[in-house]
Amino acid sequence: MVKKGGESFSARLYSIAVKDSKGAFTQCRIAAADITESKQAEKTLRQAAKLESLGILAGGIAHDFNNLLTGILGNISLARMEIDSGNDISTILEDTKREVYRARSLTQQLLTFSSGGLPLKKMHPSPNLLQTMPALHSVVRNPVAGLFWPPISGMLRSMRGR
Repeated sequence: MVKKGGESFSARLYSIAVKDSKGAFTQCRIAAADITESKQAEKTLRQAAKLESLGILAGGIAHDFNNLLTGILGNISLARMEIDSGNDISTILEDTKREVYRARSLTQQLLTFSSGGLPLKKMHPSPNLLQTMPALHSVVRNPVAGLFWPPISGMLRSMRGR
């Protein structure tokens, strides 16, 4: 339908037949209700349902991938038991193991997404910060409040998946 200003909108039409005292049809009364907002709400709800489905799919894939990674890690451990630790193959296996753990970290991020959670904040040591902290502490000062920047023991916040 179109409003007086020329703007189109979604409408739900209601009609009723009007009859005279003899039961003969005399007219039809029609009312229109603007349902633009409810249409938008339905669209938003469909989008939310799609995201929820995507989350469930991501969670399923992440679980399956984690199971595969567990098998790979097990085989790496078995192979390392069969060779000497100084062997080049041992080094390659150790590098592979490290990459598998990185892949496992990615699956944890998928699992976090699939459960609707936000990344967790974790503290990670920063050696560079520890080295520069004394210099910063002596320079950075709030003269109004007379407070020094609080020492933060060399820890930085970073975003990591669960």
